[in-house]
Amino acid sequence: MNQNKKFEKYEDSLWRVIMYDFAENEGKELSEEIAALKDDPQYQPSDGEKIKYYKMLDGELRKQKWLSIGKISKKILTRAAVVVLVFILGFSILYTTVDAFRIQVLNFLLAFEPEYTAVKLGESENDGNIIAGFKDTYLPTYIPEGYRADKITNNDNAKTIDYINETGNFIKYMALCSAFGGGIDSEEADIIKYIKINGAKEDGLFVLKKGVITISWTFDNHIFIIIADKLTEEETIKIAESVIYIE
Repeated sequence: MNQNKKFEKYEDSLWRVIMYDFAENEGKELSEEIAALKDDPQYQPSDGEKIKYYKMLDGELRKQKWLSIGKISKKILTRAAVVVLVFILGFSILYTTVDAFRIQVLNFLLAFEPEYTAVKLGESENDGNIIAGFKDTYLPTYIPEGYRADKITNNDNAKTIDYINETGNFIKYMALCSAFGGGIDSEEADIIKYIKINGAKEDGLFVLKKGVITISWTFDNHIFIIIADKLTEEETIKIAESVIYIE
């Protein structure tokens, strides 16, 4: 019995050696065949096939990326929606129950902040639509000599004209309407003061910072802003007071 078991183990070991040798030889032949095929242009993918493959791979990678972004965005948007809902409810309660708060919202606000002065107009009495082509709107009728219009923006909420002269100095005029807000850079300004423009009901704001003057005021449910580089206070105020309604 012991002899038979020893013989069986011998046969098993011999068979494993034979199979290992066979697999090794076959593997070498396959490796040589694959190497030969790699060098044979007949078996190489065409440029079109390569492009198609890379596009498909890129598409799959983008799909996985967007799925991942979508999951993260869904969590963020859910939390943001809760915050916005709480804010809207709080704002609505204050607006409908507190007269002082409602008045503050509806009026022109000038709030001094550490880095800027926020400018915001309350509810408008009209729909804020202005005919394109700068008709039936407010425009400055005085611009210092030597300046020309360089860039114009004309849409429902904002009318802007950028003026420039030969030395590169600029004047920017903006007329904003229908609760359209903006910001005035007043951080570390040299001068900040309130002024009157054309007898407007609300005080305007004058800011001088690093040689640039900014004047903003509100009138007829519009916010007007003049930004002038290297102009005197008198000249800049003259531009602001020249703004009239053009039919």
